[in-house]
Amino acid sequence: MIYAVIMSGGLGSRFWPKSRKGLPKQFLKIIGQKTMIENTVDRISTIIPKENICVVTNQNYVGIIKKLLGIDNKNIFKEPLNKETASCIGLAAVKLLKRTLRLLW
Repeated sequence: MIYAVIMSGGLGSRFWPKSRKGLPKQFLKIIGQKTMIENTVDRISTIIPKENICVVTNQNYVGIIKKLLGIDNKNIFKEPLNKETASCIGLAAVKLLKRTLRLLW
């Protein structure tokens, strides 16, 4: 089974002044009428089924991700701490490995 993982836990500090802690760049409508994260899901969903698209984020952004994307709760991975890219990828890998192993047993 193939999964897509979208990293969406950024704090909004690198795209300042447009992006802020309360509204980081992934939730901005930079191009067109959709947010960056919505555009990403649209692109990915042409090759990966939506039920296999996962988002890694922090607790503060879970609500907006649910509202924007309509992704199942089991596909939203909450980072316990914001430790940047490597820990984000590691968290997603562990969660998806556990899910895959449950399917095999």
